[in-house]
Amino acid sequence: MHKHRKSTTVLTGLIVAAVMAGAYVLGRSDERAGRPFSLANPAQAADAPSLSPVMARDRDFYAPNSEDLRPDEMRLIACGTGMPTARPKQAASCWLLELGNGDKFIFDVGTGSNERIAAMQIPYNYLDKVFLSHLHTDHFGDLDALFISGALAGRQKPLRVWGPGGDKPERGTKYALDHLFKALTWDIDGRAGITDPRGYQPFEVTEFDYKGVNEIVYQENGVTIRSIPAIHPWTAR
Repeated sequence: MHKHRKSTTVLTGLIVAAVMAGAYVLGRSDERAGRPFSLANPAQAADAPSLSPVMARDRDFYAPNSEDLRPDEMRLIACGTGMPTARPKQAASCWLLELGNGDKFIFDVGTGSNERIAAMQIPYNYLDKVFLSHLHTDHFGDLDALFISGALAGRQKPLRVWGPGGDKPERGTKYALDHLFKALTWDIDGRAGITDPRGYQPFEVTEFDYKGVNEIVYQENGVTIRSIPAIHPWTAR
């Protein structure tokens, strides 16, 4: 009985492997004829090479470095759309905007989103502009990770951050980031002399009026970003 079960298992494995191989061949295209490849066609099956080029397929998702961006285009990538409670497959709020002129902007960098940003395979020297809508951690909880990992991975400039002020200084972006930088003292000091120090400079913070309507927040290189008030505790954009 034991020997019989073992033989059945091996046979089943071979059948599965054969089916998988057949599915691969049946899924190919006949590059010469421009029509589907089929084992049912003896002429195609007889001269099918054992190794053939893998043809690109249309995707319903964006893969990094797989799509050109023209000068008059922009690409918006949802790096995170989740809530404050962490989930393995959904980071908190984070949006990466790429423009055809080469500019790149991060809007919010919520908990878990730094991993998604890194997966985009964009040199960190280009990822130096972050815009925060407000200071809930599901919107800026991974800013420390982006700051440190970006410096480690080659960002040779300060990380620039735009965010709302508050009804009092301690509720504003500058206050939060000044204290966040202080919280990273041990980490930053521990890298002194062994990594490029240019990326570890204090955050360059630009605050804007959280009550401003259609206020210009950023205007560089032909790009204008404006703020719109949101209904949220104290300050938000």
